[in-house]
Amino acid sequence: MHLCRNKASGKYFIYIDKVLNSDKGLFVTPLGKTKALELHLFDEPIEQEQCFTLSRGLVTDFQIHQYQEYERNRQEDAEIRKKERVKKYTYRQLIQKLRQLPPDKLRKARQLLETQL
Repeated sequence: MHLCRNKASGKYFIYIDKVLNSDKGLFVTPLGKTKALELHLFDEPIEQEQCFTLSRGLVTDFQIHQYQEYERNRQEDAEIRKKERVKKYTYRQLIQKLRQLPPDKLRKARQLLETQL
């Protein structure tokens, strides 16, 4: 995980990612909130192991928990989007195949689909 030290407070925030088209980054604050904050308020991100950050008191258990929850949700969202793309692609392929069928076979395919629905 990547940590950034806040220049004013000296506290460590977990850095998630840069916010697109802005000078902000997405962070998990010491209070466990996920916020977009100005990057110039922080030192450069440094990569640290979770065990090290906890043992040194750089971050809290709650911060780690919120970061892991964010990452888990991001992965689940990515998997859902991937499945939706596959479904759309498969549906498009089906429509293209149906358009290529001769009229008599198209009628049979339509009847078959109607019985399945």
